[in-house]
Amino acid sequence: MAHTTLVAKPPAAVDGEEPDGPTEVAITSQKKGTLAGPERLSRSLLWDLQRRFYQQQGVEAWSTGLIPFHITSTPYIAHAYAKMVTGYMRDCGAGTGLDPAEPFYIVELGAGHGRFGYRFLKRLSRQLAQTPFAEQPVTFVMTDVSERNLEFLQAHPRLQPFVRDGVLDFAPFDAGRDRELRLVNSGRTLGTDAIGNPLVLIANYVFDSIAQDSFHVKDGRLDEIAVSISSPYGRPGLDQDGLTVLPELELTYHYTPVFAAYYGDPSWNRLLDGCRARLADSALLFPVAALDTIDTFRRLAGDRLLLLSADKGFSEDEALLLGYGTPGITLHGTGCFSMMVDYRLIGEHFTNLGGDAFHPGHRHENLNVSACALGGSSDGHPETRLAYADAIDDFGPDDLYSVIGDPDQRTGALDVGRLMAELRLSRWDETILAVNLPVLLQAAPELSKVEKQEIFGAIRRVWDHFLPIGESYDLAFQLGALLYQMRYYAEAIDFFRESIAIGGLEPGTAYNLAACHYAMRDLELALERVEEALRLDPHSDAARSLRIAILAERNRRAL
Repeated sequence: MAHTTLVAKPPAAVDGEEPDGPTEVAITSQKKGTLAGPERLSRSLLWDLQRRFYQQQGVEAWSTGLIPFHITSTPYIAHAYAKMVTGYMRDCGAGTGLDPAEPFYIVELGAGHGRFGYRFLKRLSRQLAQTPFAEQPVTFVMTDVSERNLEFLQAHPRLQPFVRDGVLDFAPFDAGRDRELRLVNSGRTLGTDAIGNPLVLIANYVFDSIAQDSFHVKDGRLDEIAVSISSPYGRPGLDQDGLTVLPELELTYHYTPVFAAYYGDPSWNRLLDGCRARLADSALLFPVAALDTIDTFRRLAGDRLLLLSADKGFSEDEALLLGYGTPGITLHGTGCFSMMVDYRLIGEHFTNLGGDAFHPGHRHENLNVSACALGGSSDGHPETRLAYADAIDDFGPDDLYSVIGDPDQRTGALDVGRLMAELRLSRWDETILAVNLPVLLQAAPELSKVEKQEIFGAIRRVWDHFLPIGESYDLAFQLGALLYQMRYYAEAIDFFRESIAIGGLEPGTAYNLAACHYAMRDLELALERVEEALRLDPHSDAARSLRIAILAERNRRAL
């Protein structure tokens, strides 16, 4: 998937000085017209275009692979977050205590496709069963700015058991704008109704996509980096779905000195003043919408809040020297974008309020995972700290894939022992099994009985942690095909039926069901399925051959 950066003019000079900043060559056109600005980056037209994209695109933004999401939705990170939530509950239980008559709310921002939430709920239920909080009511709330996404989540069959048990609810929420949470199922409004317990806020791949401001610091001087947007057509170009084609837009940056308090919130100005004082010559991004959302939930929960967030970002000022603080925009396709996130500022906001911030202690390649906490015990958050060190800092999502490497680049014979170790280490990540399926299919007839039993157990674990979101890759079908090759015919039938339930009946699925029933010598069902396959694809030579074999076998039995 190609990710590009929006073209931007060099920033305008201030007082005759040419400041450092983005230096991409601008697109030029005689038809060019200014659409908006110059204005604060956080008030830019860009964010309205971004919001419109997510509202209109729905879950297809992820199911088609347009937006990256896997690393923040893996079983591994769901397991890690469950450990940190139970650690935070222990800290709060040792402090002000938990109210057993009130739900302990866990709110996920930008739930989108729902895969993380599904995995997190399965992990959390198992973790809580082994803690003193096994009877504590917990409500996980999936939120999103898109009504289409919420409708998809509410209707998903795999989420329905959690809804029936009262542990899953849904709410529309626009991060950086909304001030309360209206729960769809319970009817409660968090913000109007008091929250009796601390609250957990989860934000994975969210803060990089909501409003930020941009500044430049040099020798104690702070400049705002405002932005204006222009187009060679004098208006935003639209694709066939009516979404803005972002690569057609041109950004121009403008530097303006900041002399007075920039924000109305003194705590935000304190963060900005800290940047002015300690940075020598750097551009920085100020996470306005992220801080606004954090403060909204902090107030709702009475300053008892745990933030868990994974995103493309950094948590040390040294990253600013590498240019991570410039207002560069990474495109995903042509309709949406992301920016880097400064977790050092988010963590400092928590510590300024008397809380704790936990950041990675070593360099990470792809993902920053931070945890920030308020309102624990008198000793702070020792259990949360311990859980973060164990689940993220000592060995985290980046480390996992550094150890496993790129499975697509592997060659050679199947090593079942290594495959099983990787699956256990990843907490049963479907991508690890999927990339090994071709070699597994080839090796299946030669596998030992013990190896087949291990792989069957892995298949069940992987599927148990998987939430289909409409991808073109039919995992259920592929797992059914592997089980057929392993001669686990009844189990293969179960997965082919899962495939039908998710995506409907296809000729290949009907044929494979017929082959399974034929192998089990259930000739009537085999004949029924193969004729179904031929109705769907009358030209299938394989289905015609199988039908002949079934009829011949049935005739032999009749003699």
